Amino acid sequence: MSKLALVLTTLTLQLGAAGTIHNKKAQITTACGASDYLRGLEIKAGNAVRSALNKAIQAATTATKIKVAVASTSPENQAAGRIIVARIDEGAIRAMATILAENEAINAGVSAIGRLAGDQEVIAELHSLKIADVPTVAAASVTAEGTHLKITPKLTIATKPACIADDNSRKKDKEKDDADMNAPDAISLAVLTAAEPVGYGGALTVCSHGTPNTQISGISCAGSQASFGIKGGMVFATSIKKSTKKEPKLDSEYNADTTTNTVPNGPTIPAELKHLLELEKAVAAISAISVETDAATITKSSDI
Repeated sequence: MSKLALVLTTLTLQLGAAGTIHNKKAQITTACGASDYLRGLEIKAGNAVRSALNKAIQAATTATKIKVAVASTSPENQAAGRIIVARIDEGAIRAMATILAENEAINAGVSAIGRLAGDQEVIAELHSLKIADVPTVAAASVTAEGTHLKITPKLTIATKPACIADDNSRKKDKEKDDADMNAPDAISLAVLTAAEPVGYGGALTVCSHGTPNTQISGISCAGSQASFGIKGGMVFATSIKKSTKKEPKLDSEYNADTTTNTVPNGPTIPAELKHLLELEKAVAAISAISVETDAATITKSSDI
């Protein structure tokens, strides 16, 4: 085997396989699960960029090796080597140019992922916000300074960073056993809505009772007006909002949601998903780059 052939057999210059960075088996049911999923997209995008950079460097390095390998060979081999080196150099430059061209979209997309993931972790903590129970106060004292009824928000403060389990791993949602690989990509996010008081005696309502200075838990709110307390409860309700692409195509836009009664609100999410979509397309463009290394094919190329 010639020195030139040996160099070529060590070279793999397909920069990657173009495709979605989404996980079709994902099944988001919690804010922490959504945050973990988003961070997974960020990792995949970063890996694609690093892989492309490494392959471009590998291409340039291999071109240098070929120059050295053919330097002391016949004029014909040197000519063939120059042709191959020119093509490989062109491919490396093209790869770097593509990465540079997609840099803005990548940065914007990664920033959007960071904002969305951070929002999800804040939501996971805010979900614990509740109004505490207030023991009954004698009716005559309900509006008196010092003894008046006070609505007290209460947070359950975690001892670990948001969305971190006891074993210090990130909290995840269980994946589906099977998935439709042809289904449109989607992003699921936890959103907050204001909790609504229920019927009398339920959460977030005033509770009357016959005896003052009585804890609300364990009693039934009665019709007596001798004393009043507050039945506490959660301030927020959490639900999962899913944004699905209009078509099962990588470059298809996500469906817009304009509802304004959630946190984050409808207009906020699509604005970030636009950046995510541009990131997905940038990763696909980077992953699709390849460099031709077959000598016969290169010598027949019209652009060399």
